This record gives sequence, C-alpha cells and structure tokens, in this order.
Amino acid sequence: MSTNTFAPASFKGLTSNNARKLKHGDTAIVVGAGAFGGWTALYLLRSGIKTTLIDAWGAGNSRSSSGDETRVIRSTYGANEFYFDLNVRALTLWKEHQKSWNRQVFFNTGVLWLCHSEKCSLVDDSIPFSRKHKMEYEYVSKNDLEKRFNLVNPEDLHHGYFDPYGGYLKARESMQLVQETFVNEGGNYINRIVSPGEKLDADTIIYACGSWLGSMFPKEIGNRITCSKQESVLLRSACGQSEGV
Repeated sequence: MSTNTFAPASFKGLTSNNARKLKHGDTAIVVGAGAFGGWTALYLLRSGIKTTLIDAWGAGNSRSSSGDETRVIRSTYGANEFYFDLNVRALTLWKEHQKSWNRQVFFNTGVLWLCHSEKCSLVDDSIPFSRKHKMEYEYVSKNDLEKRFNLVNPEDLHHGYFDPYGGYLKARESMQLVQETFVNEGGNYINRIVSPGEKLDADTIIYACGSWLGSMFPKEIGNRITCSKQESVLLRSACGQSEGV
C-alpha cells in the first residue's frame, strides 16, 4: 500500500497488530540513520533494547533524504491530521534535545504560504488542527503581503497564511547529532552497506531506508515508492544564516 502524505485516507488498513512486541533486553537492528532511522534507534535504545544502527554512508550524507543544509519544518499537510500531530511531536523533540546538545538546530523563522485563489485546501484543511494545538496561522491579505514580505510579488496572489511556529532545521547537522547521541548513550553504530536480501540477526529488524526501500525490496516494494524532484534555494540573510526555501 502506497501512502500519499496529502491523502490521510490511504492510511486505512494499515495495522501493527502483527508486529512483534519488543521487551527489555531484546535486540534490534535499524537500517538507515536518517530522520526516521536515527530517532527510532535512539528511542529503542532508551527503552532497554540492545540496538544496532547501520548506514551505508553515515547520518546526513548527501545521498539521503535527511541530508543537505536545511529542511523546512511545517505543520501544513492538508486534511492529514496524522502528519500535523507528527510535526507537533517533532518540534517538541528538537527543542528539548538542542538544549542538551547546547547547539541550536531548529530556527523558528515561521513559514509563509502563498495562495493564488480564495480557497487553498492544502492550507485551509489544516486550520482546524492548528486551532486544536493552539498553533494558529495568521491570515495575510494581499496588501499586507507586500508590506510585511517585500520580497514577495503579490500581483497574482489572493492572500497568504503565515505559520509562526514553523521554521527550518539544520538537516545534516541535526542527523549527525542524533547519531552521536545514540552512540554516546551506548548504541552500536556500523558504517556499511546492507545488501538487498541480506540476512541480519536480531529479534526485530527495521528498515528506514527512505527512497532506497524499492531497491532493497524490489519484489515487495519495487516502484511503489517514487521520489519527486524539488528545487531548493539557499538565501543568505543579513546575519549570515542560510535559510532553505
């Protein structure tokens, strides 16, 4: 079953009832040290599971979806409340951990959405969730767009919404910090390639390989996971910080 992040209905039918229940002292292997794999390995370890994290090129590498300089953190996923909730939890975790790391990785710059017509389901459908979490967006009229964000040409826009709780994450740096924390807390990290079909020995094995899952499991997954190209533009602000767009 493929899952579109903007189509929450596609989550129907997914279940974890057949998943093995881990107990203290069990062993686990997590393949992939990206955002999902790194955090999964860290919290398995903290739950008393003897955890090994494996990655072919290391956390935050240029071949991974969790690499590069920055990643936007946003709560706006249309009618997908599940993803909104995940974002709220992620923000909490990043803020908590950057204090212990004594290094800022999340920058609360806000996220601006530009709407070309009166109705914009991607943003409009997320508004009830923003109110539920007391993280409401700010409506920005066409006139105010030009005043508040003078780099934006509002000529073909109807309005905007500003999410004051969003921002950007230092992607590569934060992934490396998660991996370092995992190792410092007693986790076992191995830097090597796991071949498709390779047998690994553990009570539970979790593959968090992102877009590589299709090549890892060609028969089971194949082309059911596809990657879309998205352009990333880095702008340097007056204070010298690079911000991703």
